[in-house]
Amino acid sequence: IIMLQSSFILSLCGLIHVSNTIIYNKWQLDDIYTEHFLSRSIVIYFTASNIMDLLIGLKDYPKYMDPLSTIFHHFFYIFFMIVLLHHHYSTGFLLCFLMEIPTFILSLGTVNRNYRSDLAFGISFLLTRITFNAFLAYKLAIISYHGSIWKVC
Repeated sequence: IIMLQSSFILSLCGLIHVSNTIIYNKWQLDDIYTEHFLSRSIVIYFTASNIMDLLIGLKDYPKYMDPLSTIFHHFFYIFFMIVLLHHHYSTGFLLCFLMEIPTFILSLGTVNRNYRSDLAFGISFLLTRITFNAFLAYKLAIISYHGSIWKVC
């Protein structure tokens, strides 16, 4: 339930931020490599959701806690968010929250089997975590100063 709520909220934030970046900000670096109260709050929320999901999962659902796809994945993102927050680059990471759409679809099917759709999950995974992620890395590489893409990616 934690990831269902979190992925829904973060997917909306990602959709809004990607739309704003494309339509209004026109991929300006100053709008990507920055931080404001709302972006910082959203990244802190994402971090807290990962911590809670990890703790509750380890305590109550240990058989579902795969070492690589769950435990390492959560620790990696917790550490990465701490680094982003330390360097004040949370706004750029909001673009990545579009990739929470597959998590929402997967969580929805886990909470209620009637809403499970492997096809919807697979298509959203392909479009967001592979296609959009590749596009984002490419776009950031084009607009970034030499080497600064790694501030977000």
